[in-house]
Amino acid sequence: MQQLDQIPNRQERLILAELALNLMKIFRDGLRKAGAPRESLYITPAIYVASFSGRGITLSQISKLTSVPRATAERRLKTLIARGLVRRDGRYYWINDDKLINPPANISRATLIVRQAALELQKIRPERAR
Repeated sequence: MQQLDQIPNRQERLILAELALNLMKIFRDGLRKAGAPRESLYITPAIYVASFSGRGITLSQISKLTSVPRATAERRLKTLIARGLVRRDGRYYWINDDKLINPPANISRATLIVRQAALELQKIRPERAR
């Protein structure tokens, strides 16, 4: 293996990998508390992005965006609908309004982790942060 100090952007990559891992854990725990299958971790963020953007998302879009096979995504969506996390309006899927209005408790933790990662990245290369 290469010497650690010779790996390009090692510190930045480490911070980003840790951030991704920590966010996945937070979102996985939130889905588990809601009774959703852990495989929903891949499709739920796509539905959140669409919902917060003011547009729904179709099954085909979810499948393409997440690389989750269409049949698998459809099964996961049915489970999310049954658990009350997602609603369907014609071809479009949305996060249920009450989930958007009443954010989960873990959102504060996720926000804090992102802010900490941003500060760490800024310390490494402050001139690039602007």
